[in-house]
Amino acid sequence: MTKIEVLDHGYATHIESWGSDEGIVEAARMSTNKGFNGWGPVLVEEKCKECGGIGMVGGGRYAKACGACEGIGFIRTGEAKPGDEKLLRYLYEHKHSTPFEMAGLTIEVQAPILVFRQWHRHRTQCLAPDTLVHFERRGQNGKRYVYKMRIEDVWKKWQPTIRRSRPERQTNALFKRKRIQGMSLRCLDEEAGEVIKTSVVDVIKGEPKAMVCVTTASGRSITATRAHRFMTSRGWMQLGEAIETKAMLTLEGTTRAKTKRWERPTICEEDESWKPVLGWEGLYEVSDEGRVRRMRGALPSEPKRNTAGAQEYDVVSLSRGGKTYTRTVHTLVLDAFVGPCPDGHEARHLDDNRGNPSLSNLEWATAKRNAQDRIDRDRQQRLVSVFEEIVSVEEAGELPTYDLSVEGPWHNFVADGFVVHNSYNEMSARYTPLPNTNYMPSVDRCIVVHGANKQARGATIRTPTHEEVLAWLESLQASYDLAEQVYQQGLEIGIPKEVARCPVPVARYSRMRASANLRNWLAFLTLRMDSHAQEEIRVYADAVGGFIQKSFPRTWELFVEGQNGK
Repeated sequence: MTKIEVLDHGYATHIESWGSDEGIVEAARMSTNKGFNGWGPVLVEEKCKECGGIGMVGGGRYAKACGACEGIGFIRTGEAKPGDEKLLRYLYEHKHSTPFEMAGLTIEVQAPILVFRQWHRHRTQCLAPDTLVHFERRGQNGKRYVYKMRIEDVWKKWQPTIRRSRPERQTNALFKRKRIQGMSLRCLDEEAGEVIKTSVVDVIKGEPKAMVCVTTASGRSITATRAHRFMTSRGWMQLGEAIETKAMLTLEGTTRAKTKRWERPTICEEDESWKPVLGWEGLYEVSDEGRVRRMRGALPSEPKRNTAGAQEYDVVSLSRGGKTYTRTVHTLVLDAFVGPCPDGHEARHLDDNRGNPSLSNLEWATAKRNAQDRIDRDRQQRLVSVFEEIVSVEEAGELPTYDLSVEGPWHNFVADGFVVHNSYNEMSARYTPLPNTNYMPSVDRCIVVHGANKQARGATIRTPTHEEVLAWLESLQASYDLAEQVYQQGLEIGIPKEVARCPVPVARYSRMRASANLRNWLAFLTLRMDSHAQEEIRVYADAVGGFIQKSFPRTWELFVEGQNGK
């Protein structure tokens, strides 16, 4: 990884790149299946008129045909064809953006919050309006239920409301947004492989883009651009790349933590009690040790062998009238020794082991009691990641695009059951206290020269003196110290982290990871490397430009050439 120090305490780190200049050319030639030919002039192949051997012509020089004619055959000369440098230039200058969406990079940035406020205006929105975002709620029994909402509807609820009748009585235009912020959004813990909860930070709507609908083996489908990143069996990949390489997509699935099967202790048959099986009197008996035997008149046979059922319960087969029935052993024990199940109750295994059907381990209990057992013993159903193959891909045309920004530490969320990427993932002050690191501008940065920056200098009346700047910086540091004191005081007395951060200044450093395709990064640099952009974000844009120059040198040359030609 390449790390560049920025400002006084900031940095930008290159995490990874995908695609290449050559890959951009290959993406543009998908329809003709010609692929990448080479950057420089391409030599033309010609056949020898005498023997048909293959020769190469280029640079005005003849090439030997083949050994068969010993160089006697005549090879026609011809001009060398231009290389793919010309095609790359054509794509860039004529704004063929799709091939440039097949490449991109991921970076980590530590910057003042005031920089992020400008940075977050540049996003990659890649999901269709009908994409269902998976929120979560808990039932009274502790079970996890999914609540699905169209991402377009999430965006609509995120917008300020307008009270058309008696607008003067509107007190909170963002009450719908507050509800969305308070909902638990599903995302994937990429280390543990479990689906956990996060929350929505922002909802963004973008311009229409070409999309595809992919369907997996289980029948689940999602519509997105080929450039959007999905979690796959091979890590994070663009959807288009996953389709081409036949990588399996990651979806949310369910599993339950398993316990070790109960090992039956040695039974003292003299102490074992037997009673008739309820409803099978005269045919079968069950013991308080969880064993079942068939009665042959007054004489019992050897106890039947219990087997493990689909849900880990011990089961036995009971037969009569030529038909065989499967019954759980623990219900036979409770029916015989305790009595029929009361209304609203079910069997409870005291040791939480479904393979232990002895009477001392059983009782009738409520479903709520069993649910609490699963929580107490960490046996509740878990949401985990599973992999599925893509079985079909269909073009969906151009559709409006949407995206979410979510709270960390993981930069993803669940949409239509798929784990998809979150373009920006900023460090969350809701879960982690912000470090006491603030941006302190230099004296030169504070001494303004009129006309150098139209945005920042328009309201300046005069240039401050050196002494005035030093005095102001001293007051600025004092305000930082006071803000930190109030922030820490709130944390110490138990104020929620998301509320305690209120006094934190916009100069406080935070961190984020950003991932976008090359087209979006170049659009970002066009605005933020401009001389009129604020200096604090311009230096970060310069760092990103360095990453792009290293990973995509030929595209970078075209970008710089275009910027200088403005």
